[in-house]
This record gives sequence, structure tokens and C-alpha cells, in this order.
Amino acid sequence: GHLDAASEEIPGQYDLVFVMDVLWYVVGHTRKLSIAPKLTRALRNGGLLVFSDSRMPKWIRHPFWSLFFPSGADEWAKLLENTPGLTVVCKECYPPNGQSIPGYWDKLFVLFRKEPANGIVKRA
Repeated sequence: GHLDAASEEIPGQYDLVFVMDVLWYVVGHTRKLSIAPKLTRALRNGGLLVFSDSRMPKWIRHPFWSLFFPSGADEWAKLLENTPGLTVVCKECYPPNGQSIPGYWDKLFVLFRKEPANGIVKRA
């Protein structure tokens, strides 16, 4: 089945959630803001969220243009980084900065960990 994370809750809690190359297609500020807390709730304490998506071309990632093109991996990463309960474990660009491949979009990969409110992770 299909799940629209912008309008539906994600059922269950998991140790590992992959969100790879799909958030690019979410349009609208309100819809975007609704997804990050749902991803956080879908993780158990200490769980990992693996995020990846395509980066907008470098000239569009400039703050001026991001007002007109509020999409792409960098915008999503910023939103997720500012989500209470998520902590960045690792963040990488591919190819590394300055080594873009003509005709291909650069990718951003971010690994997040869900931190419990009290800072104590209990494992069964």
C-alpha cells in the first residue's frame, strides 16, 4: 500500500527508517513541516533515520534563490536538523564538494539518531 506521510501517521516505531529520494516531491510549507515530527515519532529512542536526496544546483542553493525554490536535499536536511529529538550523526555530500559530475545532480546523505527527551536510551 501507499502512505502519504504529509496527511497520515506512520504506523509503528522502528530502529531504522530510510527516507531516500522521496521528500523532494513533497510540495508546500505546511506539508513539509508536518512530516519531520512524524518521522521522529516513527523511530524508537536511539533509532536511526537515513536521509538522502538530490541537491539543487549550487547557484540555486544561494539563500536568495531558495526563497523561490524551497526544495532539495539541503532544505530538507535543515528542516530535519531543526526537528526536536533528531541529532545528526553523519552528513556527507556525493560527490565531494568541488567534484560534481556534469549532467548529474549531487546527493546529500544525512544520518540522524533519535534522542530521548531525558537522554537515556533503553534497549531490550
